[in-house]
Amino acid sequence: MKPSRKPLANARKLEEKGFRYSYDMLGEAALTAADAQAYMVSYQQAIHAIGKASNGRGIYEGPGISIKLSALHPRYSRAQYDRVMEELYPRLKSLTLLARQYDIGINIDAEEADRLEISLDLLEKLCFEPELAGWNGIGFVIQAYQKRCPLVIDYLIDLATRSRRRLMIRLVKGAYWDSEIKRAQMDGLEGYPVYTRKVYTDVSYLACAKKLLAVPNLIYPQFATHNAHTLAAIINWQVRTTIRVSTSSSACMVWASHCTSRSPGKLPTVNLTDRVVFMPGWHT
Repeated sequence: MKPSRKPLANARKLEEKGFRYSYDMLGEAALTAADAQAYMVSYQQAIHAIGKASNGRGIYEGPGISIKLSALHPRYSRAQYDRVMEELYPRLKSLTLLARQYDIGINIDAEEADRLEISLDLLEKLCFEPELAGWNGIGFVIQAYQKRCPLVIDYLIDLATRSRRRLMIRLVKGAYWDSEIKRAQMDGLEGYPVYTRKVYTDVSYLACAKKLLAVPNLIYPQFATHNAHTLAAIINWQVRTTIRVSTSSSACMVWASHCTSRSPGKLPTVNLTDRVVFMPGWHT
């Protein structure tokens, strides 16, 4: 199983216009050790390919990659905490060191709510690795539909302070709403870990965006949204500051074609980077 190289070739035209890319090599959750090893090899190949295409542009000006931790271990859950730390963490560290070698950003992608704590524990351990000291390419994805999102941001700000680094944080609205609701109902919980109405998530997203924008020395914020109103609000806030941020749109969505058809030079600020989130496929 190998990542397709076509997206790198297709990206050059928009990169010439000033756009940047984040390659989300998400895949599926590993069910066996063989699955996890196959995804590990594929992630390594992808980082080599993206790193060479970056050509030394750095974590902000060049492309980046997002990885799914559940693809790297077949038992990625709190119940297997010790095993995850012993077996998955070395793989995560290895991929991050490889990304540092090419100086491209690497994001730990968001997953289901019950995996949030263990993901944060892995992130914290990674942030204090001596081999990664002084490098700001470590990223983490947070979900605005989770009721804990503002508190997670507080934790990430504290982590950035303690580890003396600037974290790359991508704010998304969330992609597992149906399964989160279903799981909470099956478990007989009194409430849900996510908001049950879209309007609440929209408000949460804007509130979380403001928190991220308030600490530019500790957080490099990346805002991923398909909502034009949300994007306009963030641009309006950012125009009033000197904070450099990144906005993202998914290339797999129709709305993105309208977003990426404009020239980045027409944006009302020089501190805003458009980064297209692209989800390339795999082939055997």
